[in-house]
Amino acid sequence: MFLSRPMWKPLTKTLWQTEPLGIKLMRIRDFIMLLLIYPMELDEEGIFKSWISEFSKWKAQLLSTGDVSVTDKRLRKLTGKVLRRMHGFVPLEIMNKIESGERSIFNHNYAIPEAILHMTVDLAVNQLIQTLFSRDHSPCYVRLLTTNLAEKKSVVDKIAAALAEKVNMFGIDKDFLRALWINASTYETDAEVRVQEEINKMMVSDFSVTSNRYLVIVVDVDSNKKLDLHKVCFPVGIMVLITTDLSTKAETDDDYRVSCTMDLNIRTQDHLLSWEVFCSYVGPTLHSSISYQKIAVQIVKECHCHLFAIVLVANWLKNVKGIEQWEVALDKLSNLNLSHDYQDNDGREISRVMGNAFVNIIWEDIDDTQKLCLELSLSVQKIKIGVQYAILESNLANILGFNGQVDLLIRELLNRFVLLGGVYGVVYLPIETYDIIKSLHTLNPSIIRYGSSGLTEPPNIRQWHRLIQIELMDNKIYELPHSPDCPKLKVLLLQGNSDLFDISDSFFDHMPLLQQLDLSYTSITNLPPSIFKLTQLKKLYLRGCDLLIELPPQIGRLKNLVELDLDGTLITHLPKEVGELISLQRLTLCFDGYHGILGHGKEDKQVSNLTIIPAEVISNLTRLRYLCINVDPEDERWNENVDSVLVEIFGLERLEMVSIYVPKAELLELIPIERSLNFKLVVGHHMRRFISRVTPELEQKFNSFDRSIKFVNGVSVPNVVKMNLTHFKALYLDRHMTIKSLSDFELKNLSGIQVCILAECNEMETIVDGSYLHDGHALPNLKFLSVFYMKNLRSICEMSKPSFLRLKSIALHTCSVLTTIFTLDSLNNLSLLEEIIIEDCPKVTTLISHDSPNQKTEFCLPKLRMITLLYLPELVSIFNGQHVEQVLEKMEFYYCPKLQCLSKSELSSKFLKVIKGESMWWEALKWNAEEWGNTSRPIFLESIFSPISEEADILTQLVAHPKIQPNECQDTTYMVTVKLSSQISCC
Repeated sequence: MFLSRPMWKPLTKTLWQTEPLGIKLMRIRDFIMLLLIYPMELDEEGIFKSWISEFSKWKAQLLSTGDVSVTDKRLRKLTGKVLRRMHGFVPLEIMNKIESGERSIFNHNYAIPEAILHMTVDLAVNQLIQTLFSRDHSPCYVRLLTTNLAEKKSVVDKIAAALAEKVNMFGIDKDFLRALWINASTYETDAEVRVQEEINKMMVSDFSVTSNRYLVIVVDVDSNKKLDLHKVCFPVGIMVLITTDLSTKAETDDDYRVSCTMDLNIRTQDHLLSWEVFCSYVGPTLHSSISYQKIAVQIVKECHCHLFAIVLVANWLKNVKGIEQWEVALDKLSNLNLSHDYQDNDGREISRVMGNAFVNIIWEDIDDTQKLCLELSLSVQKIKIGVQYAILESNLANILGFNGQVDLLIRELLNRFVLLGGVYGVVYLPIETYDIIKSLHTLNPSIIRYGSSGLTEPPNIRQWHRLIQIELMDNKIYELPHSPDCPKLKVLLLQGNSDLFDISDSFFDHMPLLQQLDLSYTSITNLPPSIFKLTQLKKLYLRGCDLLIELPPQIGRLKNLVELDLDGTLITHLPKEVGELISLQRLTLCFDGYHGILGHGKEDKQVSNLTIIPAEVISNLTRLRYLCINVDPEDERWNENVDSVLVEIFGLERLEMVSIYVPKAELLELIPIERSLNFKLVVGHHMRRFISRVTPELEQKFNSFDRSIKFVNGVSVPNVVKMNLTHFKALYLDRHMTIKSLSDFELKNLSGIQVCILAECNEMETIVDGSYLHDGHALPNLKFLSVFYMKNLRSICEMSKPSFLRLKSIALHTCSVLTTIFTLDSLNNLSLLEEIIIEDCPKVTTLISHDSPNQKTEFCLPKLRMITLLYLPELVSIFNGQHVEQVLEKMEFYYCPKLQCLSKSELSSKFLKVIKGESMWWEALKWNAEEWGNTSRPIFLESIFSPISEEADILTQLVAHPKIQPNECQDTTYMVTVKLSSQISCC
């Protein structure tokens, strides 16, 4: 009654059949169990402990049913996550052996110091003791393998001493009834029989005790013939087998089978991990001198198996020379840094070993920009569990603004193992490193962030001395310090402080390292002289400084400027010294304020005689990649200047993108045929307008498109415009005076157009007519079509050939004579159509026009999900009685008084989520009993109807539609914001 049945026979057969997966999983399990006793936090989500739990379920299911199909998938996925996380700090050659299930994971090509071997014994014993006293009391079988007999004897002595200490301090009865020691090391024959007799004898002596919790420790025989555990029955509890590693092939195969039956295999050799990791990362220097080895042993012992600390120190030592530096590293590792709090912000204790390694050695060695990069990474979502490299780079680049430099920063931090890189391009900040950096940031920040905090004055100037980045944007600051001492400052963000009018002349005197300065949307009227002392400045943003009217000649001193943004300023001309900024890569210019100051005194007359951009300024900027020039269309100086500017622009070999106003279409002939530039052009006599029929949101989005052309106030279709249209993806035709149809541009030239906006082309009668024939389809790549205020537009397409094959959205606003939107033939081409918006088209009676009212045809618009119909007084039906298969989710109606019934084919109950309209219209709707089965409104429609109040603004009640995303035409759903005819937006 005191003996349990042998547990190995069923275990052996079932688990061994899982080879090689079973062997690999057992080896991974043993390695993870080893890592979990080391003093480091491995991850944020506890995936290592989750893996152990999932593995236990997998093993239990395997033993009970032999089928692991359910748990196997979960375990494989979790195994992948665990291995990826270990790849960050465990050397690759060791990881490969662990993943392949090899028993011996280290190659010893050199003698291992005696002190390290003693350390492995202590660590193995410590792992066993932690295992015995930190788990539940379910049956457990543990094997501790030593490398030789001497080591086995040492292990036995240390385990006995540790257990005795436990008994003396706490007593052992709360964990086990007693420890049964069986020393079989001297048995030469019948070892299994004698072990069984020892167990039986001990069990009989405890006959009167009711507890069944036992700790049985068996010291294996010393000969090559090991105990056959299948022949021994052990009492319920924990069995520990202390044995030596096997050497022959036959013994190794047998050992694999025994290994699989064990709940844990502890190998003293595995505890060489700390030493092997150190040796792997420190490199060959270690073996060049016995002196280095002595210090290395002390460093490894001082790290107390904290692998992250070992990796950081070893990798740092790899790049230093001289034994003195090794001694310094040991000293720094041993001593607390009094300036660092060894608790995180939540009061959690931070490992002193890790704190010393990181703060005293790594943090003191990295430069200020790398420190800033790490502090900024704290706010990157999921940085502790892993983010894609590109996401981290993008996040940091958006804040730092260093662009290509960020990639170098991240790679350097990965090389230092401050950031860890997994597979599949994942980067993460280990949780302990995260906590330390967060603590450092709190105690001694490199960056302060007070954006949108309502500040009227800057924070304490005493902080500024140690800061690398200061963020004070979007506050109400009206005054800055006179001359703050900022020897480390690299980034200063002051944009959005509209109350800031003046900056002290000496404000920038003590900012020698400043690289990025943003004064956008402030009210400054001039640039202080000290700004031109910023010789390291790379980025200067003055966007929206609409009181700034002059750029001083001293701007030429900023030789390292890479970006200069003057958009939205009132600068009237460019000083010739801008041509000295030979490092410039991005330049945004604005001369849009000329009309506001013209004719107001003698000084203004002098301005009118100045050239906007002096000769050779642009041509000197040989590194320029991006150029945007905004000008006042009424500024006559540009008409005289634009020819020479264009010639200089096309001489820049590195230029990639140009945004510019070309007042005369003939100037397009200056564009070299061989240049494939990303143009954003406004072409034609572009007069300043006080009202615009196109919504400001849509205007802004169009301006964001690459390869776009806006042709304004045209009276003909010049051949040079036709020929150049082939280079563009977005077309905005604004107030063309004579054009009848887009066919006038020759449709083959429009084959690449994806976005088309047409506004106030009062002679246009149809978008595409049949007057021009060509082999291809009409507008085959057009995705988004928006039309505004077309007095004579009567139809969309009159071609017999398929047109608009990729159209996703069509929006028609205020077309007074429009009658035909879709025909029966055209619907067959619109399989990608997602949205229809018709607004203020008084003659539209239905969306589908056809001659025979009795003609019934079925159509499929498989992606149509939204229809908006506003101010259509003659609309009587949506699809003119045709059955149209669609996936409509939302329908919006306003002022469609003749739309008195809705067809069942127009209201798909399967997908429809929202119907908006006036309550009176909704209540008056009639329901055809033949379609709906009843003359009353279907119940399911009640819950999805949302009434529009006629007293409130209509636009605010309609959910805002997603807009076009620039440069993502292929994959983006675009919806134009509805603009009611009674509301005309101002420029």
